[in-house]
Amino acid sequence: MDRSSVCSKTAKGLQEATGKTSLLSRELRNILKEVDGKLSVEQLQKKLDKHPEAKLLEFMTTLEKDGFVRALAAP
Repeated sequence: MDRSSVCSKTAKGLQEATGKTSLLSRELRNILKEVDGKLSVEQLQKKLDKHPEAKLLEFMTTLEKDGFVRALAAP
């Protein structure tokens, strides 16, 4: 995953974002809620000012590894 990657929520991620499950920390859940399948990681970082880019990439990699998001194919 890099800064130009675009991610979308999986079914597991959608359940977590809507509150049906509570597997993630509040910080990760708030990041997951912003994932919409249209914004790149770089654009998410601009939207979430409080997280430095390196930390956001680490969070996104964790979410992808745990099955909450998936990287979409490049256009």
